[in-house]
Amino acid sequence: MASPALLPTDSIYGKSQQRNPKYKKSQDVGGEVAWLATGDAVDRLYKDFRDEAEAHALRRNVCFTHATAAYTSGRKSEAKALSREGQEHDMRMKELHAIAAAEIFHRRNSGPGSHSSLVDLHGLHPEEAVVMALREARGRPHGTFFYLAIGLGKHSSRSGPKVSEAVMGALTASGVQWESVSARGEGGLLKVHTGGA
Repeated sequence: MASPALLPTDSIYGKSQQRNPKYKKSQDVGGEVAWLATGDAVDRLYKDFRDEAEAHALRRNVCFTHATAAYTSGRKSEAKALSREGQEHDMRMKELHAIAAAEIFHRRNSGPGSHSSLVDLHGLHPEEAVVMALREARGRPHGTFFYLAIGLGKHSSRSGPKVSEAVMGALTASGVQWESVSARGEGGLLKVHTGGA
């Protein structure tokens, strides 16, 4: 299912609006921004690249749980071995997530339908999205702008949108000017101005 890459609504992003004095109410961008395939398309891409990392996370957790049980039972050498194994799974999980983030970002931002003025962060974890957003903002010529598709947070847990909050907070903390823009008021899109504050 395709959904528009549009911007945050007042109710969801109230905290971010208060943190960023440069925030403007949603602005109509008309036909400047293309619709992005999200939902099932992003879910499949996410699963394709993140399944192995998630399997290592599960194995890591089991190792650490067993290491704790072994330690409290006095089996310290077994606990140490299980802890080491858990750390190895943790390192591999992080490596795989980094590879997945790069591949997902590449696939979402190249090929047919991609546009250099629109950067899509769908499928990235909050910390990955922050790195990509800041890289894009710093790597573009000063005095220009680009659109940043941050999503609506529909795939976040009950705690609400994480990627959008993290990206908006990082842009603000870095002195990067941004504003929420929307063609239909549905949210999920930032207009980022390069050149700092």
